[in-house]
Amino acid sequence: MSTRWLVVASSLALGCATVRPLSDEAARARGQHDFEGAPEDVLDAAWLTLLDEGYRVTAANRAAGTVSLLRASDGHGYDVAVAPGDGVQVLTALPKGPRPLVVGGDAGEDAKWEALWDGVRALLATWAEAPEWRYETRTNTLLLPDVSFRPPKAWAYLDFDIHRHRARVLKARGQRPGKLMPTVLAVVERRHPESTLPRLLQEAAGVALAARARLTLPDDIEAVREGDGVGGTLRVLDGTTPREVRWHALVRSSSAWTVTLVAVCGVKEDACEAEWREVLASVARPRPP
Repeated sequence: MSTRWLVVASSLALGCATVRPLSDEAARARGQHDFEGAPEDVLDAAWLTLLDEGYRVTAANRAAGTVSLLRASDGHGYDVAVAPGDGVQVLTALPKGPRPLVVGGDAGEDAKWEALWDGVRALLATWAEAPEWRYETRTNTLLLPDVSFRPPKAWAYLDFDIHRHRARVLKARGQRPGKLMPTVLAVVERRHPESTLPRLLQEAAGVALAARARLTLPDDIEAVREGDGVGGTLRVLDGTTPREVRWHALVRSSSAWTVTLVAVCGVKEDACEAEWREVLASVARPRPP
């Protein structure tokens, strides 16, 4: 019995010996990692990895490439920054919160950093090859590997951007100046920490209105719940000309990708309420072949 106790005690002592204090100077030196990619991609990959681990943003400055996050459960946080290095992006994650900081063991800062670097690395690798929309004529379905939907069956025009990350469906071919054309915009893009819906709504409205200039949206966009999606009425400025539109949207996100469907329509003969309800009802995961 005494021999066994000595073995256990020795093991515990050895385990404790691996946990040691981490100075602020050492944290600054060790809390850095180089990644290949655009600076905004590296920043967002770190941001999203920490959000998924329960951290919440306390401050962010995209122009400076910085974000601060804190986890309410244990008070642990990071000041994250991205800066250009020698052909790479240098990601810095300085820990903050309860002291003293330590390395070693499951709760050590080194373990937390490795989890962060692994998360960033995985997202950047996944984002290197974005999924593409494809159209199945037989069933009138637009598909991605993880989601599909049927655009309004009677609508006449469908096109894609060069990368097939965007699909645009218009009610009719051709567009008279000043005339709204009901439009559905379907976009697959890498997941962002902040909503991209206002930007995509602006893009869809620009297509629907055949806008000659960049549309201006109000600072505050009011939305109401519409089944699984949201929608509302919006007054935009086409240059200096005010235009009123009805819009609808559905947003679906995975760990790496976000799929957004945005419909922009008008009122009366240009309304698309029924068509949008049919689109919402058709959204599904594709069946295996």
